This record gives sequence, C-alpha cells and structure tokens, in this order.
Amino acid sequence: MSQADDDWDFDKIADFLLHEGSHHSPSECHGMLSGFAAGGGKSIETVIKDLGLFLEIEQFSRQDQLTALYQSINQSFGGKDFEFSLVLPDEDQPIEQRLEALAAWCQGFLSGFAFVSNNAASKDKSIVSETLNDMAAIAQVDTSDDELGDDSEYDYANLVEFLRMGAMTVFYECVTGQVPTQKKETGALQAKSLFEGKGSDKLH
Repeated sequence: MSQADDDWDFDKIADFLLHEGSHHSPSECHGMLSGFAAGGGKSIETVIKDLGLFLEIEQFSRQDQLTALYQSINQSFGGKDFEFSLVLPDEDQPIEQRLEALAAWCQGFLSGFAFVSNNAASKDKSIVSETLNDMAAIAQVDTSDDELGDDSEYDYANLVEFLRMGAMTVFYECVTGQVPTQKKETGALQAKSLFEGKGSDKLH
C-alpha cells in the first residue's frame, strides 16, 4: 500500500462501513471511490451523495473520514512514483476471500467510473474501454470451485498488479491525457494472458 494510503487499509475501511451500517465490501467501496477519481473526479459533496446511494447510506456520520479517504486516493493516483494501490484483504487470508475482494473491487471501480463517465475526457477511448472490459471479466471470476490451480497465488499477484496499472491508465487517460509507463510490466502482461486463453482455467 502506498504511503498516501497507509492509514486506509482493508480493516479500517471495514470499520468505517460497519459504523455507517453498511455491509458492502471495503474493497468494493475503495474501488468505487477509485472509479470516481479515475473518471475525472467529482466534488466531495457529489462523492458523498453518490457513494451513499451505492452503499444505501442516507447520511454519513463520519464525512470527514470519507473525505480523507477520497483525497488519499486522488493523491496516490497523481503521485510520480505510481503509488496507487488496491485495498484488499491481507495476504494471510484465504485465496478465495482475496479473489472475492478483488472481484468486488472491480465491480466498485466500474460502478464509480460509470457515475462520471460522461465527464471523462479520454483521448484514446479504446485504451479505457479495453481496460474496463478486462476489469469486468475479472469481476466475474469464479472462486466457488473446491480447488483452485497450483499457481493461484502467482496469478492473484499478477492480477492485482494488472488492475493497479489498469486503474492508473484510466486515470491518466481521462484526467491527464497520458498513459503511465512503468519499467516493470511483466506482471501486468502475464495477468493479461489469463483473459486470452493462457492459464485462464486457473482461477475458475
């Protein structure tokens, strides 16, 4: 997790949602806020309103914390060192639980982006569309099988990195008009192969 996001781990967001009376996934909540930011941003007042509708919360009692979380996401997106990261369960949790959270994060991101997509000013809509389609595919990952593949942990780590860079790609395309570059692209490319046939049977 990036320095900007250090205070907002999975458990803290879970506590926040529980206090607000919501049973939605912390990963889904973080994904939606990330989708808001990546799609071009929204005022905090609109974020609170739209997130409340999504989470079925009429009035947030800790709006200051929600504001801080949204600001930390924006800061991590805009950082020079690719600081943005997903909020997911700790690595000591079962792989099935982490994959479910990963799928929930994707669902949240897609929902958040949909709220602001009309305002998104991407110069290359094909890049954004491809990334969103990949997220939609990951959101449908099936973790109900009794036995996941031997390489599930490896694949999971690659998916996390693929989504991290994918979210940043959407942000940079829609907000700055540029696509981020990173020297270490191997993980993302390997994760991409999961949706092109190679190893696609390992996670479902």
